[in-house]
Amino acid sequence: MTSQKLTAPGHQVQHAYLIQCLRLVHEFAALRVLTIAYAMFPLRAQTAAAAAAKRVVSNALKLGLLACHIEPDSRRYYALTLRGARMLHSLDDSYRIRSTTSALSFHRHEHREWCNVVALAARHRGLDSRSEAQIVGAAHSEIVRSFGHVPDAVTYYEEDGNYCAAWHEVELSRRSVSGTKKLRHLVHTLIEKRYLTHKGREYNINLVLHCATAKIERENHSVIQNALAACDATVHELDDDADAAYIASVGSGQARRWFLVYINQLPNDVGQVWQSSLPWPGAPGEVVGEARSAEIKHQV
Repeated sequence: MTSQKLTAPGHQVQHAYLIQCLRLVHEFAALRVLTIAYAMFPLRAQTAAAAAAKRVVSNALKLGLLACHIEPDSRRYYALTLRGARMLHSLDDSYRIRSTTSALSFHRHEHREWCNVVALAARHRGLDSRSEAQIVGAAHSEIVRSFGHVPDAVTYYEEDGNYCAAWHEVELSRRSVSGTKKLRHLVHTLIEKRYLTHKGREYNINLVLHCATAKIERENHSVIQNALAACDATVHELDDDADAAYIASVGSGQARRWFLVYINQLPNDVGQVWQSSLPWPGAPGEVVGEARSAEIKHQV
């Protein structure tokens, strides 16, 4: 069998995918191959996307541009090495020369991974979204200071002439008593604050809960119902084709404030996100093609 060699255009494509992969890991700190596959190839079949991403990651590892961490459950997470950071900086000096390997020692890898997937799913629809990894950075710490909470992801979008912000919470396990109180307090805070300010514009806040199991979903329905009642919110009857779990209003007349809650059950694994309802049921926009996804850049 004769070996196949890449043509010059083939090398260019391979290099472009390598740089895109490094940019993704630079932004999100640590990612699995499946998430990289979903970020880079959302319209390919899952198996083809995963195979392509695995080749890109393998190449980056051989070049010393990525580092790997293996969890006890055998899941592998990849972070940017200093060499990888220097390569990005040499191509674009807006990238700081910093490794993200410290993220490999973080706890709650699975939780952070789902935060990243939610943001990526929104971006594939052309929406402006960022995950917890970007929100806790200095550029977006105003959210933390103003709300006293760190969202797992935030998505800014326009729908029917209204500017809205989806505040995402990823629920991978059942909440304790204190956790339930925190969720109730979050609902109260979101209703009270009303808006997120982004790029000089006010966005009406809605809440999206992403639940790992049906049981967690049922329990969160109960928490949301109690939280809305405690806020004296009027819960309106849903149309048969409504995507939201709850449509509530607070106040009356011109001061009336609408608050929507979406409750979405997550797939069992990141490998199933290609067929999921992420970033939330009925989200605006359409999934973009590979040519567009190859240009996904970090949003600042």
